[in-house]
Amino acid sequence: MKHLKPILKGLWVSVFLMAFAASAFAQQAGQQQQTQQMQQQQQDMLRMQNMMQRMSRLTERAQKMARNLDEKAAKLEEQARNQTQTQSQARTQEQMKSLQRLGEGLAKMAEQMKGNLEGLREIVRNRELTQTKEMKQDMNRIRDRIENMAGDMEAMLKVMERVTDRLRVGS
Repeated sequence: MKHLKPILKGLWVSVFLMAFAASAFAQQAGQQQQTQQMQQQQQDMLRMQNMMQRMSRLTERAQKMARNLDEKAAKLEEQARNQTQTQSQARTQEQMKSLQRLGEGLAKMAEQMKGNLEGLREIVRNRELTQTKEMKQDMNRIRDRIENMAGDMEAMLKVMERVTDRLRVGS
């Protein structure tokens, strides 16, 4: 019996130490997971901020192109009033007006997408809405779709800018 007391005491100490270590490990794992979640959220916010800046640049480029086309079309109209306009110049003028309208529409789309990104950012900031894995995945899908659309809009704008440059050279 005398030998049993020190053994039991040693077991109790061992159990206590193991429970304490398990508790500390669980707490550390929880803190680590929370840190990872915060880092992921910061990365998501930065990514959305970058997309918003991209949309702003896209809007500015589209608006600039539309203004330039408007100015060129106005010059061609002035030339038409001052002299007889060739059929080629008239066609070029119409093409510029069409491109101008496309550029204005593209700028409006970019502004609209920027507004959508702001709304998405507010949703992502609300932790209650993004608690579940499925909700996070859906939010990421939406963000990815917006990024794809932005890429498509940039590609379209590049093509429109090339066409505009060709029209300038041709007139």
